[in-house]
Amino acid sequence: MANATNVKKLKTMYLYDWFNYAFIGLITLSFLYPLILNLSISLSDGNDPLARITLLPMGFNLESYRFLLADGRVFRYYFNSVVYSTGRTFFHLLFTSLMAFPFIIADFRGKTFLNIFMLITMFFGGGLIPYFFVVRAMGLVDSPWVMMIPGTVSAFQVIIFRTFFQNIPAELRESAYVDGSGHWRVLFQIMMPVSKALLATFGLFSIVGVWNDWFTPMLFLRRGELMPIQIFLRRLLILMDFRDAENVDVQMMFNLVTSRTIRSAAVMITIAPVLCVYPFLQKHFTKGVMIGSIKG
Repeated sequence: MANATNVKKLKTMYLYDWFNYAFIGLITLSFLYPLILNLSISLSDGNDPLARITLLPMGFNLESYRFLLADGRVFRYYFNSVVYSTGRTFFHLLFTSLMAFPFIIADFRGKTFLNIFMLITMFFGGGLIPYFFVVRAMGLVDSPWVMMIPGTVSAFQVIIFRTFFQNIPAELRESAYVDGSGHWRVLFQIMMPVSKALLATFGLFSIVGVWNDWFTPMLFLRRGELMPIQIFLRRLLILMDFRDAENVDVQMMFNLVTSRTIRSAAVMITIAPVLCVYPFLQKHFTKGVMIGSIKG
């Protein structure tokens, strides 16, 4: 009887499964197509700028990548972006955990007030101009700290962290308190190690967010040596600005490449680190977000 029920269920779900797989496949192709097309353009020789390049490059030419990597600014911008992304992620996970942990302490006073105050920030903001004046008053303009400190804590993510911590068995904390541990030790030696899924998920969100951020450095940074890689990409995609290029003969290189292939190569160089990091942390997405979103 059970076997007949299972066979009937498989037949019922057969069409749904095919439709589901086909739908997911189309979505996957829609994400992969621009990436593959951009890679194809960056590897093309670019002799005919009006030619329509398909998923396969026309010819094969690495001069666009050589042109970009010969510019000494690229590695400096890469280093800045790595520092900003890792620093911001560290402060984000640290401060968010420190903000969320007291909400699960039973005898912590002021939880109601802090919770209301935190929720208000989710619905009301001061706007860009007051934010600029606050950052300037803190002395963060034209400082690398402006990419790592402001905005490291958000009310939404504190709520996710708090709910995640609440789902961890309370016996773990209680046994540590009985053994004489304090709140600091409970947080960093018990709560944080068992929250790897959550930390990996929001750590990746933070890394990608800072890596793709171009508006903040454009607004607050003035010195060229502090600029991240996204400012370099913006100069190429919008302005095609090579005035400050280092170790590059612009006129000679443009005889071998075109602006179209250079832009595509710049995009590939910029997104390469994210593509390398993303697969290693993707498996934590569902577990980290769902456990922090559902109170058991």
